[in-house]
Amino acid sequence: MPLIYTPNPYMILFWLLLLLWCASEFFGPGRWRNASVKVQQDRHSTLAIAVGTAGGFVLAFFCPLLFPQCNFFVLIVPGIACVIVGTCWRWYAILTLGSFFTGKVMIARDHRLIQHGPYRYLRHPSYTGILLVIFGFGLMTTNILSAIALTLGMLGGLLYRMQVEEKALQQTFGETYHEYKSRTWKLLPFLF
Repeated sequence: MPLIYTPNPYMILFWLLLLLWCASEFFGPGRWRNASVKVQQDRHSTLAIAVGTAGGFVLAFFCPLLFPQCNFFVLIVPGIACVIVGTCWRWYAILTLGSFFTGKVMIARDHRLIQHGPYRYLRHPSYTGILLVIFGFGLMTTNILSAIALTLGMLGGLLYRMQVEEKALQQTFGETYHEYKSRTWKLLPFLF
């Protein structure tokens, strides 16, 4: 029986971390903030992220059963580290945005383009953090294919969200945003 389906201290930690992370995403800073909205431009990107993530989790929970040869117990500790580091990085990015962070793509009346902190190098650092978290949960299942499935599921939704956000910011800030894009990475330094 794969480790993820057997009662053990590591899986208790997996479920506890998953519960805490979900709570932080749902109740975290700015999640339900009612910013003075100029235009809400989400274009169903929140739904795309939810569907991609749900699909990734479904696949991730079947991978240990279907591909037991890919189960490696040693993945638990790096998985825990990814969840913790990714959560801290995401919160750092969210707190840097301050009142401009919302759960959906919105442009506030007094919106400013944030270019300091993690936004000095990355245009979407909170998504870098969330991908690290999701990859970590995949590793904690002890199945490398689970980690890949979870990450790709989330990435699919995030790629669409980033496209929607960048279009909204380009429309709002014009040349300033174009210049910002030219000197920053989208998601991963030196790669993307």
